[in-house]
Amino acid sequence: MARFDYFISYAHDDRAWAAWLAWQLESLGYRVVLDLWDLRPGDEFAGKLMELIQDSSNVIALLSKNYLSSSFTQSEWLPLIIRGPVEGPGVVPVRIDDVKTPLLLRENVGVSLVGLDSKSAAVRITESFGPKGVRPRASTPPPFPQRDSSGGLPEQRERRGRVFVSYSHKDSAWLDKVLVFLRPIERAGSIEIWSDRRMEAGDQWREEIERALSNTDAALLLVSSDFLASDFIHNEELPRILEQAENRSTAVYSLILRPCRYGRSPLSKFQSFNSPDQSLYKLKGYEREELLVRVVDIIEDSFK
Repeated sequence: MARFDYFISYAHDDRAWAAWLAWQLESLGYRVVLDLWDLRPGDEFAGKLMELIQDSSNVIALLSKNYLSSSFTQSEWLPLIIRGPVEGPGVVPVRIDDVKTPLLLRENVGVSLVGLDSKSAAVRITESFGPKGVRPRASTPPPFPQRDSSGGLPEQRERRGRVFVSYSHKDSAWLDKVLVFLRPIERAGSIEIWSDRRMEAGDQWREEIERALSNTDAALLLVSSDFLASDFIHNEELPRILEQAENRSTAVYSLILRPCRYGRSPLSKFQSFNSPDQSLYKLKGYEREELLVRVVDIIEDSFK
């Protein structure tokens, strides 16, 4: 049986992060290996390091720009992935920078601390790992499951793909056009579309948007200069969408409506339906409608 629960693999420049994470995990009751704590003067570095890795149940790969550019740190977890969890420790990716998780680690359940302050990061660690011997769970209870008019719980009904549409109100006319093309597959039951058009007077709009985002499978972003300039979209909607995309719980689809700086925005790492130089505004009428047909086909096929 392994003596340690977690070995933290990190880049030298991220040692402050490694020490913080090790302290958080030890406070939850886990035994953590950190070379800052566990290597002594006179130890043969490489041999002792591998001994500690093999004596740990899991290796935490502290993913950052520094980590992914270091051949030494990757050599710690790459052999473990190739051998698999049966022969050696499993690997838990913990992201501290806005970087893509390496392909070999994308099937591993991980944790993202990107953009969080110290308090939120500590809560994320507690919710993700939980105290040793206790199953992790969220710090707040899930909403009460209301029954629908047929008497069944929502999860008992046939599941439809849920699509959240994020747009600037200055692009309302474009939203109308997109919704026309989406309407047939929504009526057929393939998807359920949510935009703020569904809110009624008196609704707690911020809570309604938060609830819709937490339950969405895909986000359709109608991108324009007004979309990128919107403080509400930038501060409220996009952080949640991007976090869920990184956790692979939400797919992100971008449709560029009008010329904008899409290529220099955080959204550029997601594949858009059209290129910035071929915005809907620039296309001819029939080209625009052909593109919208393809958009709807791709969204529908993603839920089959």
